[in-house]
Amino acid sequence: MTTFKTVDISGFGGGYEATCQRMLLRGRAWLQEHPDFDFSVYESATGVYGLVTTKHPMAKALDDALTKDLDATGAMHHGCISMLAKIHRDGYEGFIGKAEAEVPDRVYETTMEQITAEVDAAEAEWLAKLATGDDPMEEILQTIGPENIIQVDFDDPDSLDDAAREIARRIKEKEE
Repeated sequence: MTTFKTVDISGFGGGYEATCQRMLLRGRAWLQEHPDFDFSVYESATGVYGLVTTKHPMAKALDDALTKDLDATGAMHHGCISMLAKIHRDGYEGFIGKAEAEVPDRVYETTMEQITAEVDAAEAEWLAKLATGDDPMEEILQTIGPENIIQVDFDDPDSLDDAAREIARRIKEKEE
């Protein structure tokens, strides 16, 4: 097992963070194959976390590489894209060095085996809840509140546009 340093993306730990780390590793591998990729093709709204959009085909390819066979949230995607942009700009060692200086409590060591085990355990827990009739999404909705959730289908550009409009409406509403 090869141990490597990484930076906590979500702050949630467990399977959620392990999924983010799996996405980050996939993104690093993808960037090695596409060293000229330009992250400026992504768009996001200031003050809105969890919605990063693009219509650029190369960015769509990166998104597909990140999320293949994973149930990733918009926040996971946003966090990974942000970290990957920093890694792409600073190099991995530079990224880790800056993180150790700026947020040392978020830097930790892990292995691919640990990440895989945590993702697999979280998936098994989710499937076990579904098998017994529990709805894990209902737990999330109760915790967060359905009024605070905007659902997005990343494969449907209209869904992304609708979500962006709803976010803009909510921001405007709060400003008034």
